[in-house]
Parts: sequence; structure tokens; C-alpha cells
Amino acid sequence: MTDMLASENITRCLAQLQTGDDDAFVSIWHYYYPLISNVARRSLMGMARQTVDASDIAQSALASFLVGVNREAFPRLFDSDDLRRLLLTIALNKVREACRREERRAALLREKYRHVAPNSNPPEPDADVGMSEEIERLLNALEPNMLRPIAIAKWNGLTNEQIAQSIGRSISTVELKLKLIRRIWSELHRK
Repeated sequence: MTDMLASENITRCLAQLQTGDDDAFVSIWHYYYPLISNVARRSLMGMARQTVDASDIAQSALASFLVGVNREAFPRLFDSDDLRRLLLTIALNKVREACRREERRAALLREKYRHVAPNSNPPEPDADVGMSEEIERLLNALEPNMLRPIAIAKWNGLTNEQIAQSIGRSISTVELKLKLIRRIWSELHRK
């Protein structure tokens, strides 16, 4: 689809959306989701990328946009350029909010799980010191704000759903983090 044709289609969808056409939102979602997700991913680089998922940001931004449309909160929304600027602004604000939220959540998780960290208590006389050192090595290889608490929570028997609820993320995000943990540990094991 050419840029001009896409722009005309989005402008038409925008007009239809403002009259209550839900199918128009689906078209807008499909067209803008990849852009918003990529912008969120790039914005998260070097920040909280391991703890905040760009897909969650994109979904939240588009959902907020729909709520705003239903509340008639965007009176100056006329064409695809306006829509693009608005969606990117919403997404970047969501990135900032998520990073602040993750900083607070990370502090709470560290406090909540600090008592189960390896070597927080001296090992019992019969304990296998080698196992304790290996566990410490594995956990120290993980990012401390999100990955380490997820690994400890999983180790303590929590389900993916329970972990997702405790950190305020989707189950799929927890599953992605667990895959990342496995990959990090596999690479560490190969060394």
C-alpha cells in the first residue's frame, strides 16, 4: 500500500471510528501497532527493556487511544498525521510511566524476596556449599530488578499467573522473561 493510499485509508478509518465504527479501530490497530511497538522498543533500550515489554506498551497506548475517542477527548484529530503524532505521544508517555512504575516495583520485589536470596543465612553444617555457590552464580547472572525476583518466585513454586499478578504484567511477559532466564543460564552453563 502506498503512503498516500495508506494515509487516505487511515483518515477514512479515523472518521468512521469517531462515528462508533469498531471495525475502523481494528484497521487502525493493525496499521499502527507495529510502529508503536517498534518506537516503544527503541525507547526502552538502555532503560528498562528487560522489565518492560514493548508489546504491553503498544497495547496500552492503543487501548488508551480508544478510550479517549469514546470520551471525545481528541477534538483536533483530523487525519493520519494527527493520529500518528497522538499515538506516538501516548506511547512515549506510557514508556515513561512504565519505567517509573518498574523502578518502584523493583524496589518492592527486592524487599519482598531479599530473605530468600542465596547466602542470606549461613549454610547449615551439612549443606552442600558447592550447590549454594552455583545457585548464587546463576542468580547473580540475572538482572536484579525483574529477572532475579521472577527466577526466585518460580523457584519458590509460584505459577506464571501468580508471578504475573505480583508484578503487574501479562502471563506472556512472564513467559518471555522465563525464556530469557533459561537462555542466560544456558549461556552461563556453556562457559
